[in-house]
Amino acid sequence: MHRPRSAYTLTQPWTHISHRLASATTRLRHGLSLGPGLALILVALIWSSGSVLAQSAGQPSATPTPPPAAAEAPAQPTPTQPTPDKPAPAAPAGPDPLLPEALIKKSELLAEEVRRLRITVDRVKTDDAQLSAQREALEELESTALDVEQKLGPARQEVENQIQRLGPAPKTGAPAEADTLKRERARLERIRGLIEAAQKSANLTQLRARQLIARIHGLRLNNFTRNLFQRRTSPLSPQLWDGLVVQWPRIARQFSTIAENWWELVSGSIALSIFAIVASLLVYFGLAWARRRLLERTLRQPADAGPPAFFRRAGAALALTPAFAAPLIGALTTLLVLLGAFDLTNSQVQPILTTAWLAIAVYAGVSALARAILVPRFPNWRIVGLDEKPANRFLLLSRGVAAVYAADMFLSEIARHFYLPVEFGVIVTFVANVLFAALVTLTVWVPIHTGPEQRGRFLQRLFNWAKLPAAIVAALIVGTTLAGYIALGRFLAGQVLLTGCGALALLLCHLAIRALTALPAEDAEVEKTGLFGWRIGLSADRQRQIAFTVSLILNALAILLALALLLISWGFAEAALVDWIKSAFFGFQIGQVRISLFHILIAIGLFVTVVFLTRLLQSWLSVSVLTPKRVDSGIANSIHQGIGYAGMALAALVAVSHVGLDVTNLTIVAGALSVGIGFGLQSIVNNFVSGLILLVERPVKVGDWIVVGSQQGYVRRISVRATEIETFDRASVIVPNSELITGTVQNWTHRNAMGRLVIKVGASYNADPQHVIKVLLEVAQNSDMLLKYPEPFVVFEDFGASSIDFSLRCFIADVTQSLRTSSALRMAIFAAFKKEGIEIPFPQQDIHL
Repeated sequence: MHRPRSAYTLTQPWTHISHRLASATTRLRHGLSLGPGLALILVALIWSSGSVLAQSAGQPSATPTPPPAAAEAPAQPTPTQPTPDKPAPAAPAGPDPLLPEALIKKSELLAEEVRRLRITVDRVKTDDAQLSAQREALEELESTALDVEQKLGPARQEVENQIQRLGPAPKTGAPAEADTLKRERARLERIRGLIEAAQKSANLTQLRARQLIARIHGLRLNNFTRNLFQRRTSPLSPQLWDGLVVQWPRIARQFSTIAENWWELVSGSIALSIFAIVASLLVYFGLAWARRRLLERTLRQPADAGPPAFFRRAGAALALTPAFAAPLIGALTTLLVLLGAFDLTNSQVQPILTTAWLAIAVYAGVSALARAILVPRFPNWRIVGLDEKPANRFLLLSRGVAAVYAADMFLSEIARHFYLPVEFGVIVTFVANVLFAALVTLTVWVPIHTGPEQRGRFLQRLFNWAKLPAAIVAALIVGTTLAGYIALGRFLAGQVLLTGCGALALLLCHLAIRALTALPAEDAEVEKTGLFGWRIGLSADRQRQIAFTVSLILNALAILLALALLLISWGFAEAALVDWIKSAFFGFQIGQVRISLFHILIAIGLFVTVVFLTRLLQSWLSVSVLTPKRVDSGIANSIHQGIGYAGMALAALVAVSHVGLDVTNLTIVAGALSVGIGFGLQSIVNNFVSGLILLVERPVKVGDWIVVGSQQGYVRRISVRATEIETFDRASVIVPNSELITGTVQNWTHRNAMGRLVIKVGASYNADPQHVIKVLLEVAQNSDMLLKYPEPFVVFEDFGASSIDFSLRCFIADVTQSLRTSSALRMAIFAAFKKEGIEIPFPQQDIHL
């Protein structure tokens, strides 16, 4: 039987959380694990308990209707004699194997279920909890309908294949087909019609469920807005206080009865009660001892040491937040679990204990966050540049704000659950809102005394800027409460606390991520304690790239999580948010294209994996197979580049096939682009094809010494579009591949590295030419840098204006050493000429006056 709603229902940020935690203690009997992520225990418990409640409440109660009993055949008179002209009655036909009767029946039940849920939504349209349960039931129904539609697809395809195999019916005037074929075609057409009708029914059920979900979202939003701006009696009204005085004896008797009943239950199991209390105390003191050891190990410093690096302090604050909250939350959780396990609670005490646990956990979490930031006994680890006195005042005020919020949460939820008079809830909220506004105002008006560091001055300016907005928000909280808008005042107070704590937690996460991923050389305050503070065998540039990528991903995840929690706290329906996330992650429809972030991420992962495996194969071949001793460097480079291109093509093909893009659409796009390729992209395609020709034909290969126009140097890289040439001045020249194919290229090392040197030298007219030739040949024969075959020789080239000109022509094994060899030969020739008395004249001219 549906219980009527309380007369006192106020909208607040945690109302939906309280609904979901109504049966949390019962589920805690199965055990609750405490770990290092205790700072997020509230969110985890809320979502876990909420999902369990949603699943239990959202199962559609569709009971299959039993098939109708087969009608009995009418009694036949017993024949007195056989009648051979009448055939015997046929045996009843069994189920058709082509007809999926179970799926067809299920589609009918789903259609009935969605109609029933529509009626239920109209009936409970003002009950937010019931609307949430109906939404979850509709989501489950929509998923089931989609599954039925997909399963009917193969059955329909099988029937259509058989109809296609039978062929079309004969046209008018054509010879008639056999009766068996007519009956078979009619049977298959009937089955196809039934399956098609079931598919359309399942698809229509999905549409109706989605429309009903959208309607529920609108109803919940309207309920939220109506409750938020509902005006009640002002707390300044004497009638309100008189009503509470009149109702107070009844409230006292109600809770006195609850206490007596609970004591009666507990008094029968004193030993178990004492055991639960002692176990909770042991958990508290054990976690407190572990926290103290953690503080000593983490925050211990020499007496003369200064403050640690800022990012290290931020990381320590993030790690210490769950440590500060762990003892109190752990002890209360243990007590709650043991009381439930020993059956020491009843239906009246259970919601009180659950609400108390939630309120105390909120207080412990906020207090732990403030304590981790301010660190009272360790000023060197304080991430804000505050002196001891303002830091202690901030800690005290923040704990006061958390205590007021937790007390208001507890009392308001108790008033809602036990149907206390509306006067009680209004007065509790009024007192809580006034205290909250006063504490917030006092917090931002605390005198700030900071050190000389830049961050301290920034903090002081920040608090100066926050004074006026905080005063305005405090005035709004008090003003709306006094005007009778109790829910609006509570909502504003809750958002100040939740948004502020969320912003602080997000800031700590960002600073901790920066401390984890920053390089020591990147920031003077970053010590070698982060992820990249150790030598991990990567270059500085690669470490910087990885650090930036990791930091970007972690910060994006933190921002998305904070944004989701912020939207929920501001009244956004968590179910709608989950739908958005599911649609973005698992796919949404745009026209005829379905985009799925999940499949895109998988495709990117497959692409990266195939490319990585390709790079591993290239590295293994370069080290083990394509070594200079086994394979020519040009061939090795061509194989290396070919494997790289093949791997990239394979990776792209695997990624595209996983995403599920229609290849026919790609061919249409390729056909449309062919016109552009013929005009605007002609040069790019030309260079690409030229690059493939260079890799296959290898007129130019990596390591060759080539001359292209006025540029010459070594080929360093042949890419898809262009070739990189490194000149002797260490400059890079990028030459399009088409120029290397269509133009003239001088390749000094195309077939082999052997080359010829020509050393020109002049001798005086007083020298004997035969002697000069003999000396030059001796120099060449005595050089270890020249080849003995082909033999070097000397050419008497010309009679110059001031000298007789000779040239020494010889061969070297490696033409890339020509400059060094030429220099050594010239040094040897100069020394030999000087020794033999052969003069090398300089240009001279006689002038007769």
